Amino acid sequence: MAEIKFKILAKHPDQHSVTVRYYTKKLTEKKLGVEFDPEGNPTRCQTDYNVNIWKVDATPEEIIEIVNAAAPVDWLTLQEKVKDPKVDTSMSAVDDLIGKVFVYKKPTPPQTITITDSTSNTDIKLPEILDEKQIEDFINNMPTQQ
Repeated sequence: MAEIKFKILAKHPDQHSVTVRYYTKKLTEKKLGVEFDPEGNPTRCQTDYNVNIWKVDATPEEIIEIVNAAAPVDWLTLQEKVKDPKVDTSMSAVDDLIGKVFVYKKPTPPQTITITDSTSNTDIKLPEILDEKQIEDFINNMPTQQ
């Protein structure tokens, strides 16, 4: 992923938020633009986001941190791949799915976590949520390095 840049375009005190524009070297503001002024500069981009500043007395550094954390990293990464002619983003797997009706099924989270013990190369299965005693027992029963 290329370096992501951003700039704060406006503040909205009534919502305690800012409008932020994110872009990269490949996905420039002009390429992301959806509305332009008479000189061809973007006045609105696909990556103009409204970011709430949840802390009412945030410092400039905290605001930058909040805005940084809100960056659409996955979306920008995907779009760079879509624009790369070497990457197949034809989505042919969707062809047979178009028009079909599916029923939503709530995803079931895994009930266990598997950890591989590197000393014996064996898998250790743990409950997904451990209480303090289980954590303590796990730590106490870990093999020691020799």
